[in-house]
Amino acid sequence: MLYPPDLEKYLRAAGLSIRDLQISRSIIYILDAESRIVFCNWAWDRFAAQNKGVNLTHLSVVGKSVLDVVPDPLQLFYRTAYATARKTHQPWIHNFECSSPETFRLFHMRVLPIGGPYLCVENSLRIERLHEADRAEIHPATSRYVDQNGVIVMCSHCRRTRQVRNIGSPRWVWIPEFLNAPPGEVNYALCDLCFRFFYPDTDGYMADRWTSPNETDTSPDK
Repeated sequence: MLYPPDLEKYLRAAGLSIRDLQISRSIIYILDAESRIVFCNWAWDRFAAQNKGVNLTHLSVVGKSVLDVVPDPLQLFYRTAYATARKTHQPWIHNFECSSPETFRLFHMRVLPIGGPYLCVENSLRIERLHEADRAEIHPATSRYVDQNGVIVMCSHCRRTRQVRNIGSPRWVWIPEFLNAPPGEVNYALCDLCFRFFYPDTDGYMADRWTSPNETDTSPDK
């Protein structure tokens, strides 16, 4: 695997080595000053392979900006996080969800300044279990989630989908089949719960704010 020639020097100064990172069970990648991925470990490739991300192995992502795969609502959040870690020379931490249709996963992220232009990002799996009853699989009436332009709105964090027709507070529903095969173009936002609990300090936006006065159909899915 190719990586910058000075990377090992900074890793040694931080008490780490490429081998340490490779054998870790955590998903680890290293960013340069432009937030480009310059290294990712074997756990990255394993996770990609297990989750149908064959086009996201290290061979495909090294040299690309990690922000290329961050949804728009979270761009400022992560840009600020990386800048804060660099400025303070202190670890920055965050918990985030990365679930599959069948499995709930919660990861703990640490962004570690390791010297020079580099940040080492470690994602450790904290919770992995089958989804609980509040995420029981449903078979939705697709028309309730696809708007007139053929677009669905999905939360960037929990990946629930917003009902198009709902009065008052928008209803967000866990629809596993939409994760792998969405019925239309996907726009990402943040549901109110995730915005307030996981991202209260960001200027990201919530799809709740897009509620139309004409969205008055409150009947349940059939």
